[in-house]
Amino acid sequence: MNPLPPGLVRLYEEFHGTKPDRYEDRKMWVPGALTYVGACLDVGYTVIDANSTKDGHYVHDHGAGVKLYQRALPGERVDINYTSPPQAFAVIGYWLGCTYLDEDGNKQEIKGTVRCKALATPDRKRLFIMHSSKGVVGMISGGNFRVKDWLYE
Repeated sequence: MNPLPPGLVRLYEEFHGTKPDRYEDRKMWVPGALTYVGACLDVGYTVIDANSTKDGHYVHDHGAGVKLYQRALPGERVDINYTSPPQAFAVIGYWLGCTYLDEDGNKQEIKGTVRCKALATPDRKRLFIMHSSKGVVGMISGGNFRVKDWLYE
């Protein structure tokens, strides 16, 4: 096993208030073709680490420049082709969903599920939405995924 990247340990500690008690070496499948959905306004999580000092549901409000992408379906427009899986990521929790602005500027909400987990990269530039059986179904990119200003809901 390779050692954990320092940025990943720091991210995990800042979010959960505790060091990770384990890590796994796994290959991560990424979708490749992604379609831009809209400007991502926020994202919600449920903490799943039993040792976490956090409890319950959390929503993180994004600043400007954060984008939501979903896996492109056959025949759908491809905005980016993401083929480089992250070398490491932290499981933040179950993905509760997110709010975004559609192409007309209207707020839309995507409801999450416990079948999806939120995975953050150590550089805090990407958050992957990983479905338990379908692999990566979406990606939130841009921003810094700050963890000090979580809002409890």
